[in-house]
Amino acid sequence: MNKSIPIAVSILGIAVIIGFLAVNINGTLKPTASPQTDAKSQPKPIDNKTKPEPTKSEPKKPEDKPSKYLDGTTIVHKSLRKAYFVSVIFNEGGNPYVYFSSSPKVQKLSHEEYLKLHNKLLPPKEDIIYTPPNPEYNSQEVQAMKAKADSLLGTPHRVFKLKKGMTNTEFVANVLNAVDRNKFDPEKATPDDFCKKKSLEMHEDNQNNQ
Repeated sequence: MNKSIPIAVSILGIAVIIGFLAVNINGTLKPTASPQTDAKSQPKPIDNKTKPEPTKSEPKKPEDKPSKYLDGTTIVHKSLRKAYFVSVIFNEGGNPYVYFSSSPKVQKLSHEEYLKLHNKLLPPKEDIIYTPPNPEYNSQEVQAMKAKADSLLGTPHRVFKLKKGMTNTEFVANVLNAVDRNKFDPEKATPDDFCKKKSLEMHEDNQNNQ
């Protein structure tokens, strides 16, 4: 029998005894960590998905504010209490536009541009009288008058009967006569005829309108 076998058995026995003693000295063996770690201790997975960007809402377009001037309002200019010029207002997109016949032709300007133009040409103490319709024109009447005014744009302006064309009073009379309620005589009408209603509205002189 090989003599190395008893020696190996003896060494194995000694190792077992040493292990037993180590357990008694250090206490019970600590359990090894479980291969499955606690879910709370595990780091959260990184979400590589990018969050969708919030959709940008288109800015709201400003709503058209109603003009303070009614469609068909006439503007009469007076100097020394004598009326000598008339024009008429129609609104577009909430903004007032003035239609008038003045050299060299029938024109259309924004209310602001109209006042700037006349402030350069007219007397400093001139009165400007706004006469709104009473009762107010309905939408069909406004459409008819505005269509008439637009059709006359570019018509040559004339002073009295010196040449062919249209005076400021003839122009306004023809525009307002597009509805049945108005019966102006284009040949005989004067600027005063357009501001003799009870509803006339006095405004400051043109110096305050600058």
